[in-house]
Amino acid sequence: MRKILIIICLFLFGTGAYADDRIDDVYFAEKPIKMIISVKADSLIYFPNPVRVKDDFANHAEIMVTNDVVLIKAKVVFESKKIIFQDLVTEQVYIFSVSSGNGKSPRNIRVILPRKEESSEVVTSDGGAYITLTQHAAMSLYYPDRYTPKTRGVRKVKLKKGVADYFVSFNADAQPISSWKGFGLFITAIKITNLENETIRIDPRKHFRGEWLFLTPQHSWLGQESHNKMTTVYVVSERPFWESLR
Repeated sequence: MRKILIIICLFLFGTGAYADDRIDDVYFAEKPIKMIISVKADSLIYFPNPVRVKDDFANHAEIMVTNDVVLIKAKVVFESKKIIFQDLVTEQVYIFSVSSGNGKSPRNIRVILPRKEESSEVVTSDGGAYITLTQHAAMSLYYPDRYTPKTRGVRKVKLKKGVADYFVSFNADAQPISSWKGFGLFITAIKITNLENETIRIDPRKHFRGEWLFLTPQHSWLGQESHNKMTTVYVVSERPFWESLR
C-alpha cells in the first residue's frame, strides 16, 4: 500500500430541520466562542482548516464533522458546556461555550483567524486536493440537497457496482457506492458493514488493501449492533477504484 494520509471524520446523524442560511463571522481571539444550538434544527460551524472533536459530547449533542465543516444539533436542553475542536493542520485548539434551547433558527458560525504578517504554511497542493475531494464526496452523500457541493472541476463518474470484500482485511461486506473525478484523481466511497462478532477499532494502516494516495474512514470504530456496524470509507487514487484494488 502506498503512503496513506489519514483524517478521522466522525459522523453522528440526527433528524429534523437543517440550519438556515445566516452565518455569523466570529474572529477567534483565544477565548471561548459562545454559541446557542437547538434541539429542533442543526447549526453549521465553518473552520479555516479540517478539525476533529477532542472531547466526548455525545450525551448532549449530535456532531457531524466533515473536514472543515461541523454540523451540530442538541439532543437535550442544557446550560453552558465546553466543546473543543482541534485544527488538523495547525493544531490550533478552538474552545466553544455551547448551550442549547428550542429555537427553530439557531446560530451558524464561520470561524476567522486574525491575519498575521507571516501566515502559517498551508497544506500541500496534493493534500489540499485530497481533502477537497473527500469533503465533496461526503457532502454529496450525506448532506441535505441544499448543501450539495459544486466543486469546480469535480464530477461524478460511472462506477461498476459489486462486492469488494478484498478491500477489507477483516470479516466485512464492502460495497463501492459512488465515485468522482477531479484534479486528475479519483475518489470513491465504499460502504463497509462489520460481520465480525466483536467491535473493530479501525486502523487504516492494516485494515484496508489497495493502492491509495489517501484514505479516510468516516468512523473510528465499527460495532456489532445494527446501528453501529456500518461506516463509509473514502479512498483517493490515481486510477479508478477497481484498478487500484489489488
